[in-house]
Amino acid sequence: MNRLIDKALALQRQMKEGKSLYPDDDAFVIPRGERARLEQLDLSIHPGTEKPRKLLKNDGTIVTQVVKKKAPNTARRRACPASRAPGSTATR
Repeated sequence: MNRLIDKALALQRQMKEGKSLYPDDDAFVIPRGERARLEQLDLSIHPGTEKPRKLLKNDGTIVTQVVKKKAPNTARRRACPASRAPGSTATR
C-alpha cells in the first residue's frame, strides 16, 4: 500500500511541477483485478461499523457490538477448477 501511495504522490508532484503528460489530472491504476476497493487492500481504511449493531452469530445468539470487517476469502475461488477455461493448464 505504501508503494502505491508513494507512486501517487510522485505523480501528483510531477503534475504540480509541469513535468507530467497531463498537467492537472491523470489516471492512476491500482492493479488488483475483480473489482477491488481500497478497503479490500487495507482493512484499516474501513474496519467495520461506526456504532454498535446487532450481529447474528453462528451459534444463533444475537449480540450488539461494533461489527468488524473480515477480509474476503479468495482462496476458495482460486482453488475452484470451474473458474478456468476448458482445456487450460494455467493456474491463477
